[in-house]
Amino acid sequence: MGNLESLIVDINQNYGHLSIHDNPNLKFLGRNSLKKITPTDQSFNLIIVDNHPEFCLNTQEAQIFADISAVFHNEDKIYICPELTRTDGVKVCKIDNLDEGCHHVVGDVIIDENNEMDVWKFENVTHIYGNLVIRDTKELVDLSFLSSLGSVPPFPYISYIHFIEIRDNSQEIFKVQRDCLLIQAKTKTTIKYNGMGCSKLPGKKRNSVGSIYDYYDEDSSNVHFSLKYLCVCQLLIMFFIYK
Repeated sequence: MGNLESLIVDINQNYGHLSIHDNPNLKFLGRNSLKKITPTDQSFNLIIVDNHPEFCLNTQEAQIFADISAVFHNEDKIYICPELTRTDGVKVCKIDNLDEGCHHVVGDVIIDENNEMDVWKFENVTHIYGNLVIRDTKELVDLSFLSSLGSVPPFPYISYIHFIEIRDNSQEIFKVQRDCLLIQAKTKTTIKYNGMGCSKLPGKKRNSVGSIYDYYDEDSSNVHFSLKYLCVCQLLIMFFIYK
């Protein structure tokens, strides 16, 4: 299947299914040509069990499955292949050899007070194949350095609940629920913030004092704008003009 470019899920079903099992000599798929699985709005189940003990996925294969939020149903650990060169030229780095040109990172990412000044290296990272933990930082105030991040699939992959863990930081990383929910939706990964989910964060935020401000309404998920002070300013301006 080296020339396989796409998998199409039957639109008459609620989910797609791919099972790769009982292949004792199978170490890798070699599906660098696979570019998409459609449609992307349906659940896709992936079972990879009882193959060679060294079976692995390369980052291109792992990215395809991660981008559609494929659900792994397996007991075997699934690893990222040691060969990190991609046919599309995208740069892949191991976490211990990270630089600003990396777009894909393999390995667990732990950000703490010892390396928080180097978070700028993650500004171009779109995928992290491992766990992401942000803990015990002193100066970190937000996650703007993860603006390009789109997925955090855990590897070695096993069937368990996976989440991004953010805890015990000196500064308040998330001020409101919306900030947490945006990162959670963008990365397709549940966030655990100081032991709680995003829903436990406050739902409203005032961005500025005495001016236009917005807040997040947790019931309607809408952003509202208060224009009271703006209207007052406009009336004053009109008064002085006509005076």
